[in-house]
Amino acid sequence: MNDEAFRALSNATRRRGLEVLHECDSPIDLDALPDKSGIYEEPSESFEIVLYHNHLPRLDDTGFIDWDREQGTVVKGPRFDEVRPLLNVDEDSDNPNSLSI
Repeated sequence: MNDEAFRALSNATRRRGLEVLHECDSPIDLDALPDKSGIYEEPSESFEIVLYHNHLPRLDDTGFIDWDREQGTVVKGPRFDEVRPLLNVDEDSDNPNSLSI
């Protein structure tokens, strides 16, 4: 594993966003990301500012996600497989969308 993957996963917001992306095969609408991630019960304007100006650009720059700014969506990037083994997801579950806790 490389340092970029560990840095990306060192933040709870980025880590949970990547876990949500792991569960989805289609683009994720960023308006729905806070609801899907469960990180914040009520997303605030400050959360959106940090998401759009910090977390999404970092993950997009590393290639772990592809962020379509015009459409407001994210999908798995070309380097997503580098972080996949580090995500806290339950690969052996009967439900491929379940997370291990």
